[in-house]
Amino acid sequence: SKNDTVIIEFMTDWCGACKSIEEYYDELGKEFGSTDGVRYARLNCDKNKQTKKVTATYNIKSYPVFAAFRDENLASRFDGADKGKLEAMFERLGGGGGKKKGKGKGGVKSNKNKQR
Repeated sequence: SKNDTVIIEFMTDWCGACKSIEEYYDELGKEFGSTDGVRYARLNCDKNKQTKKVTATYNIKSYPVFAAFRDENLASRFDGADKGKLEAMFERLGGGGGKKKGKGKGGVKSNKNKQR
Protein backbone atom coordinates (compact mmCIF):
# COMPACT_ATOMS: atom_id res chain seq x y z
CA SER A 1 0.00 0.00 0.00
CA LYS A 2 0.99 3.62 -0.26
CA ASN A 3 3.78 4.71 2.10
CA ASP A 4 4.96 1.14 2.63
CA THR A 5 8.44 -0.11 1.86
CA VAL A 6 8.42 -3.67 0.58
CA ILE A 7 11.21 -5.92 -0.69
CA ILE A 8 9.97 -8.77 -2.85
CA GLU A 9 11.98 -11.84 -3.75
CA PHE A 10 11.01 -13.20 -7.15
CA MET A 11 11.81 -16.92 -6.83
CA THR A 12 10.88 -20.48 -7.75
CA ASP A 13 10.75 -23.70 -5.74
CA TRP A 14 13.37 -25.38 -7.93
CA CYS A 15 15.97 -22.57 -7.68
CA GLY A 16 19.05 -23.56 -5.65
CA ALA A 17 20.25 -19.97 -5.26
CA CYS A 18 16.79 -18.98 -3.96
CA LYS A 19 16.99 -21.70 -1.31
CA SER A 20 20.54 -20.73 -0.34
CA ILE A 21 19.56 -17.16 0.57
CA GLU A 22 16.10 -17.91 1.99
CA GLU A 23 17.11 -18.01 5.67
CA TYR A 24 19.21 -14.85 5.43
CA TYR A 25 16.37 -13.00 3.67
CA ASP A 26 13.99 -14.03 6.46
CA GLU A 27 16.44 -12.84 9.14
CA LEU A 28 16.87 -9.45 7.49
CA GLY A 29 13.14 -9.13 6.90
CA LYS A 30 12.32 -9.81 10.54
CA GLU A 31 15.02 -7.47 11.84
CA PHE A 32 14.22 -4.55 9.58
CA GLY A 33 10.50 -5.18 9.84
CA SER A 34 10.65 -4.78 13.60
CA THR A 35 13.09 -1.82 13.65
CA ASP A 36 12.24 0.08 10.45
CA GLY A 37 8.90 -1.21 9.20
CA VAL A 38 10.31 -2.72 6.00
CA ARG A 39 8.00 -5.46 4.79
CA TYR A 40 9.21 -8.44 2.84
CA ALA A 41 7.55 -11.10 0.71
CA ARG A 42 8.24 -13.83 -1.81
CA LEU A 43 6.59 -14.32 -5.16
CA ASN A 44 6.80 -17.86 -6.54
CA CYS A 45 7.04 -17.03 -10.23
CA ASP A 46 5.99 -20.50 -11.42
CA LYS A 47 2.82 -20.66 -9.34
CA ASN A 48 0.18 -19.75 -11.97
CA LYS A 49 -0.65 -17.48 -14.92
CA GLN A 50 -1.00 -14.43 -12.69
CA THR A 51 2.47 -14.79 -11.15
CA LYS A 52 3.97 -15.44 -14.58
CA LYS A 53 2.34 -12.20 -15.79
CA VAL A 54 3.90 -10.25 -12.90
CA THR A 55 7.27 -11.86 -13.70
CA ALA A 56 6.98 -10.71 -17.31
CA THR A 57 5.94 -7.20 -16.23
CA TYR A 58 9.18 -6.79 -14.26
CA ASN A 59 11.30 -8.54 -16.90
CA ILE A 60 12.46 -11.31 -14.57
CA LYS A 61 14.69 -13.70 -16.54
CA SER A 62 16.58 -15.51 -13.77
CA TYR A 63 16.16 -16.19 -10.06
CA PRO A 64 16.28 -14.88 -7.45
CA VAL A 65 15.58 -11.22 -8.14
CA PHE A 66 15.07 -8.80 -5.27
CA ALA A 67 12.96 -5.74 -6.02
CA ALA A 68 12.29 -2.93 -3.56
CA PHE A 69 9.15 -0.86 -3.75
CA ARG A 70 8.60 2.39 -1.91
CA ASP A 71 5.29 4.25 -2.13
CA GLU A 72 4.11 1.72 -4.73
CA ASN A 73 7.04 2.51 -7.07
CA LEU A 74 10.02 0.33 -7.94
CA ALA A 75 12.91 1.88 -6.00
CA SER A 76 15.69 -0.60 -6.82
CA ARG A 77 16.37 -4.15 -7.88
CA PHE A 78 19.20 -6.63 -8.28
CA ASP A 79 19.53 -10.17 -9.63
CA GLY A 80 21.19 -13.02 -7.77
CA ALA A 81 21.68 -14.35 -4.25
CA ASP A 82 24.16 -11.71 -3.08
CA LYS A 83 23.98 -11.32 0.72
CA GLY A 84 25.91 -8.04 0.70
CA LYS A 85 23.58 -6.42 -1.84
CA LEU A 86 20.53 -7.74 -0.02
CA GLU A 87 21.70 -6.38 3.32
CA ALA A 88 22.54 -3.02 1.72
CA MET A 89 19.06 -2.87 0.17
CA PHE A 90 17.39 -3.39 3.56
CA GLU A 91 19.68 -0.83 5.21
CA ARG A 92 19.13 1.76 2.49
CA LEU A 93 15.34 1.41 2.50
CA GLY A 94 15.00 0.97 6.22
CA GLY A 95 17.31 3.77 7.15
CA GLY A 96 19.81 1.38 8.75
CA GLY A 97 17.72 1.00 11.91
CA GLY A 98 19.65 -2.04 13.03
CA LYS A 99 22.93 -0.14 12.87
CA LYS A 100 21.51 2.92 14.62
CA LYS A 101 20.39 0.76 17.53
CA GLY A 102 23.86 -0.67 18.00
CA LYS A 103 23.10 -4.08 16.59
CA GLY A 104 25.33 -3.64 13.55
CA LYS A 105 24.35 -4.78 10.06
CA GLY A 106 20.71 -5.15 11.00
CA GLY A 107 21.56 -7.50 13.84
CA VAL A 108 22.40 -10.26 11.36
CA LYS A 109 25.85 -11.69 10.80
CA SER A 110 27.12 -11.15 7.29
CA ASN A 111 29.14 -13.77 5.45
CA LYS A 112 30.02 -11.50 2.54
CA ASN A 113 33.72 -11.28 3.49
CA LYS A 114 34.08 -14.97 4.22
CA GLN A 115 36.42 -16.80 1.87
CA ARG A 116 35.04 -19.79 0.01
